[in-house]
Parts: sequence; structure tokens; C-alpha cells
Amino acid sequence: RTVVVINDGIISGNSAKDGAGVSVKTEDPYSSGDALNRLEIKGGEITGNTAVNYGGGVYTAVALADIADCEISGNETTAANVNSSCGGGIYLGNGGAELTNVSVTGNRAVQGGGVFGSGPVSLDGCEVTGNTGSEYGGGLRVGLLSHVTVENSVITGNTARIGGGVYVFGGKGADPKNTSFTMESGALYGNISTYGNGTHSTDVYSETATLTLPAI
Repeated sequence: RTVVVINDGIISGNSAKDGAGVSVKTEDPYSSGDALNRLEIKGGEITGNTAVNYGGGVYTAVALADIADCEISGNETTAANVNSSCGGGIYLGNGGAELTNVSVTGNRAVQGGGVFGSGPVSLDGCEVTGNTGSEYGGGLRVGLLSHVTVENSVITGNTARIGGGVYVFGGKGADPKNTSFTMESGALYGNISTYGNGTHSTDVYSETATLTLPAI
């Protein structure tokens, strides 16, 4: 098991196929529990990095991530294919992740301009603002068979064709219980969808998934 620890500092101006800023992957896709590699980030900035496919700023695959008190901004993925440009700021590919007091702003991808989250993912005290997904999920894209929980966070000013703020899709004909987005507290507003003259699913789009938002 490998544990990558980053405390403060700036990671900027890098390029790669996946995870231009930071990349942590467990090679065995069937690993779980203590066998998973782990990423821990505390403080600092990850900015201005460019990946071709997944995770312009941060990329994890079948790994655990604990990211806190940092800024992830101005990163992007450049592939044009809708399934090959995901997580401009952060790509979390299964395993599990906790984001605490993280600012995710000004990142770009086809899906999940700010964050693409697969597996169990939680955001607490985060700001997801000003990100762009040219197709789905400007701020946040929830992957298949994933459960994302948001507390005390703000998702605003993001843009996508569908689901300007958040895009949640469980798959055609899937059981809605298998994929979920739960916002327990915080604010989800002021996001933009460019589909249908800007009137379609501006803040959140959900299909064959469980969606829970705080009472207004």
C-alpha cells in the first residue's frame, strides 16, 4: 500500500494523460480496504494543470483520498470525447474520498468541470464555483453506482450544457437507489445550463438516481 502525503505548496503548470497535478492509482482494480493506495492533501494550491483525459488537477483511481484546506483552480482536461474528458479539477474514480474546506474554482472538462465523483464521496465546507462542463455537470458530475454527500458547501456560478451545478445519472433502466446525490446543507444556486435556451436543469439534473436537497 502506498500513501502519498502533500502538505501545502503549489503544484502548477504540469501536463499528463491523467492526473496532471497529482495522480494516485491502485493497480489492482479489485482491491479494497487496507489494500487501497491513499492520497492525503492538506493545504496548498493545485492550479493551471492540464490532463488529456481524467483529472486535470487531481486524479485517483481505486484509491482513497482525503483532501482538505486547499485550492484547486484553473485546471482542465482537453479530450473532446464525452467519455474521455472528466474531472477538470478533481477526478475521483472509486475507492472513496473526503473533501473538507476545499475551493474548486475555474476548472474545465466535458463532464464534471469541477469534480467528477465515483464511489462514496463527501464534501464538507467546500466551494465549487465558476467551473465549466461543456456537456454534463459544470460543478459536479456524480458517476454511476456512486453516492455523493454534500454538507455546509456552496455550488454556484458553474456552467454546463445539462446540469450546470450538478449532474446525476444512474444509467438507463438502473435502480435509482444505486446512485445518489444528497445535499444535507449549504447552497445550490445560480448555475447555468446552455441546453434549451438556458432553461433546462440549471442547478441540478437527476435521472434514474436518488436526489435529496435541503428544504428551502
